[in-house]
Amino acid sequence: MDEQGVRHEDMETMGAMVKEYFSTLFTREVLEIDDGILTDVERRVTPDMNQLLLAPFTREEVKKALFSISDLKALGLDGLHAIFFKHFWGLLEDDLVDEVLGAVQSVMIPMGWKDTTIVMIPKIDSPDKVTQFHPISLCNVVYKIISSPRCYCIGLKQFYLRSSVITRVLLFWED
Repeated sequence: MDEQGVRHEDMETMGAMVKEYFSTLFTREVLEIDDGILTDVERRVTPDMNQLLLAPFTREEVKKALFSISDLKALGLDGLHAIFFKHFWGLLEDDLVDEVLGAVQSVMIPMGWKDTTIVMIPKIDSPDKVTQFHPISLCNVVYKIISSPRCYCIGLKQFYLRSSVITRVLLFWED
């Protein structure tokens, strides 16, 4: 149902409504950036933590990132769950680690790795408005490995999980 209360059932119109709603929701124009906005933000990353964050990724970190993903999560367009990669780790390890480290070190993610499916999950029974859905993204396991926060790999997982979204952004903003 659109904002005027008109019910639409054709996929093209509904798709346009969803796109418009979330584009508006997640896009805000900032007219003027206040450079001093972060001056009062307390730094949370110590110099030792920062050194760990800036160090080159290792083969062990790739393995830790994969094995930290729930077995049946991260189903992407390739149709493979994390449990597949874990089960066949002995066969896949060298190629998978080489590919992930290559992508991380070159800062180039190969075409298709970050392809994502957006799925609309209803917030209520029988939703009829876009606002009554919550979008989730389903991405490939390899992309989840590459995009997993480095702090998972250096023992800061509990800090990260207890942090707000803003704190997480600021954590990765700090030098």
